Amino acid sequence: LYAPLLPLNLLDFFDAPMPYIVGVCREALAQKAAPDDAIVIDLDNATLAGNLAAVTPLPALVADRMYTALSNASSPLQFKSDAPPRPAAA
Repeated sequence: LYAPLLPLNLLDFFDAPMPYIVGVCREALAQKAAPDDAIVIDLDNATLAGNLAAVTPLPALVADRMYTALSNASSPLQFKSDAPPRPAAA
């Protein structure tokens, strides 16, 4: 299941008994901690947290296809942004 941005009123979704990828704002994690078995990727700080040793690696072909798809999807964001730069975090 994929939800690009999970609204604050649906934070109980974290307890769903299935694999999922969700986007949440920092305030959401302040209100409800991520599950113990979650891998948290902080895009603002480029960090990973969680039990990475428990993650089963993807087969090489699947990983290569995913990497290519994500690289292609992120290219417009990296090179064609008209948005002003974000201010540095305080």
